Amino acid sequence: MGLASDAVFWDLGTNHWGNPALLGEQRGIAYEWGSTQLVPGLASDIKFTTNVLKLGGAGLGVAFSGKPFGVGGLHLDYGQSEGIDQNGNATGTYDSFEQVDAWSFGLSLARAGQAIAARMGHDPGDVSRYGDVAFGMTGKKLEMHLGPTGEAGTTAHDLGVLVRFSPVQFIPNVRDIAGLDVSYGRSNLNEGGDPVTFPNEPPTDISKHERRGFAVRGTLDWPSLAEDLSGPAWIWNGLHPLVSVAHAGDHSSIGTSVSKYDTDGDGWEITVANLYSWRTGHYQDLTGQIDGTTSGWSVGLPIAGLAGVRYDSARIPQARDSGLPDLDRHAVTAWIDALHVWRMTRGEATATAEPRSSSP
Repeated sequence: MGLASDAVFWDLGTNHWGNPALLGEQRGIAYEWGSTQLVPGLASDIKFTTNVLKLGGAGLGVAFSGKPFGVGGLHLDYGQSEGIDQNGNATGTYDSFEQVDAWSFGLSLARAGQAIAARMGHDPGDVSRYGDVAFGMTGKKLEMHLGPTGEAGTTAHDLGVLVRFSPVQFIPNVRDIAGLDVSYGRSNLNEGGDPVTFPNEPPTDISKHERRGFAVRGTLDWPSLAEDLSGPAWIWNGLHPLVSVAHAGDHSSIGTSVSKYDTDGDGWEITVANLYSWRTGHYQDLTGQIDGTTSGWSVGLPIAGLAGVRYDSARIPQARDSGLPDLDRHAVTAWIDALHVWRMTRGEATATAEPRSSSP
């Protein structure tokens, strides 16, 4: 979608790296893995991989990627390089890489308020369906290993906010069939980070990202689907909404106190029954000479709104005059609403849960 994700709250794999406030929408336990070969056609061993574990419920979501358990993280591997001493003699090969370990949390005020009120014996109603405000934060540690004597690192944090309004939910006779969500996201990344200092080199400031994004999403549903089709009603729960169309856009200002550059992206998404999504967009980074079309698709298997798995593929343009092919990004996400399943085993809930890609 043109890399636009700062206000995209409804998706199974929300981009908490871009805006940690999106974790306020997290439900259940999810594991995400992604891989990209960064310079195809030039070097086959430069790869970017991500691993993250997400947990959430009652308006509070957390994500762990390398911290605090030491598993996963964001890893940029530059592959094997040949070491040479000051006399030009080979010293053997070494692996150069960058690693970011992080923890994140997001809090949805409306959903958390509902959960607290329910625990106190009150019935607040489903106020989160009308709108919400969420906040989030990420703490992260960067380690860079660019040679036997080229090691450096720093720490930083991200801050984010998300605002959503769903006006159609105020119309009782319409909201079961159609929906409309409007959202705005804002985040500042790499705040409070000290400069990176390599041995015998001057300090280098890390770039800060100021991201602003919006999203609009419309949905159409078939409330009586389970009644009109044969089979247990819970089978169809994960297929809602039946059709959704969304548009999103992001603007980012990236850089240090010395220099900055801007990026812009926007795109469209069409999803059918949470089974298949098609996405297209446009991404522009004039400083990096990137100005082209993005595209992507995903196929998933939702299981009664209680669990699911999904595969995503995306294509992103590189610099116009680089002669390099587009980047291909591949990702796999698996999730389960363990709390709801546990309640089912105790007889406290039925085999229905809130669809993962529907409006909250």
